[in-house]
Order: sequence, then structure tokens, then C-alpha cells
Amino acid sequence: KERQAKAVPYLRKLVQEKDAFIQEQLKKGVIYPNQESEEFRKVIWAEAQKTLRKDLTDDQKEEFRRRIIWPYSKAFWIEGCAAPKVTGFLADIRPLAGAKPYKAQPWGMSEYDQLRTEYHIRENVAQGKMERIDPRREKVPEWASTIFCVDHARKGLLGRPVNDYRMVNSRT
Repeated sequence: KERQAKAVPYLRKLVQEKDAFIQEQLKKGVIYPNQESEEFRKVIWAEAQKTLRKDLTDDQKEEFRRRIIWPYSKAFWIEGCAAPKVTGFLADIRPLAGAKPYKAQPWGMSEYDQLRTEYHIRENVAQGKMERIDPRREKVPEWASTIFCVDHARKGLLGRPVNDYRMVNSRT
């Protein structure tokens, strides 16, 4: 709790910077509408090369580009891509016999966790990965799960967002 309380000012600054970055990206719009385009493949190849092991030969790097990057470019996502969407598939998730819909109530969170969670929600909404529902204007779904953040070393102060689907999963 003390560590979180001390980190709140730094987290606020980080969230402001990240929010500004998101707004900048939104102004640019979708830069890569086709993740199978030559242009997109070149960009992700340039990014991938930064993380490849240094001991790989040029032939090994080329094989990776040819066998992974080019044929599976749709599997890679970077800033500027359209939000991931599944098309041509209709999910048929049925509740178990006698199961009643479940709406999880938000958990009480520290200021630190509230800042992180709200940031991740804004980011996902801005990227088109989530939709925010205004309960004053829209019907609230019968099923809902809680979102929160967990610490994650590579994600720094922002952590990683997690949805708690345990109650929904236990009823379907």
C-alpha cells in the first residue's frame, strides 16, 4: 500500500503522457488498414529485426522473415493498425441449464489501481478493442465481468489489465 501511494504522482504523470500519445495516434487514424500489405510487412520486419538474437546469420534472419513475418503478417499488431476483429464467425455461447446471468460489481480499488485500470479502459476504447457503455443511455448487458490490473515487470507502473471471467465461465 505504501509503495502504491508513493507511486501515484509518477503514475499520474505517466498516464497523462500515455493519454496524450493515444490522442496523437487517434488524430493519425489507421495507418495500416491492410496488415498483409507490403508496406506493413516491411514495418513489422524492421521492428522484428530489433529483437532478433544477435548470433543469427543473415540466412537465418531471411528465413524468419520469409517463413514467419510475410505469411503471418496479420498476426502482428502495432500502433496504427485497425483494431483486431474476428469476421465470419458467430459465437454460440450458451449458459448452463438453470444458470442465471451474472453482473460482477466493480471492486473497491486503491487510487493507484483505479488510475491504471481507467487508463487501460480508455486505451482499449480508443483503439476500438472495447466499447464503453453509458448505463444512463444504453441497456446494460445481462452478463458482465470485472476488470482490474496486475503488476507486470515489463509493463512498468501501468501493469497489465485482466478481466475476471470466473463467474461467467462457471455458468457457461
